[in-house]
Amino acid sequence: MYDPAAECTSGVCIGLRTGEYKQFLLYLKGSLHYATNYMLLPMVFVDFMAHMTARWLTYNRLSLLAIANSKEINVREAQDNRGLRPDLKLDLDTATRKLTFMNDEYSITESISKTQIRFLDLIKEMVGEQQQASGTGSTVWGLLGADAFQEEIAFLRQTFHSALQNIERDRQNIQGLAQTV
Repeated sequence: MYDPAAECTSGVCIGLRTGEYKQFLLYLKGSLHYATNYMLLPMVFVDFMAHMTARWLTYNRLSLLAIANSKEINVREAQDNRGLRPDLKLDLDTATRKLTFMNDEYSITESISKTQIRFLDLIKEMVGEQQQASGTGSTVWGLLGADAFQEEIAFLRQTFHSALQNIERDRQNIQGLAQTV
């Protein structure tokens, strides 16, 4: 919420995981180049979520690779594929549980990405309205200018669309692993 009299923007931050609140505050402090505009908080939050989404996807992908190479699924002889290793037992319950968990993690990240895209659409609309109201030479945009806000919005939209493509690819990998199990 923006209070024009006090030139103060405030908001409620919901949905961050444990430990991410401190990271967000540090991220916010490092984004003072937006400070002259009331769109500071929404833009920084979406930018932060883009970085966190990339981290979650990397973590999830590493976890998926670990599951694919785990003893619950991969019970073949590693060096020369001569057959099943007698010391490893196929554990379908554990493998299925891990894959279901990963699918749930990807669902959460997909939901966050889609929400951020909708949020960016709203921000773009608000920036456009503010740009029309203030004019091109206005100092309300600070050092960056209105065009930089629009560029940042376009970049962040592409980042989240890319994340959704990665999620789809990894879900196909999960489905392939599930069929293997």
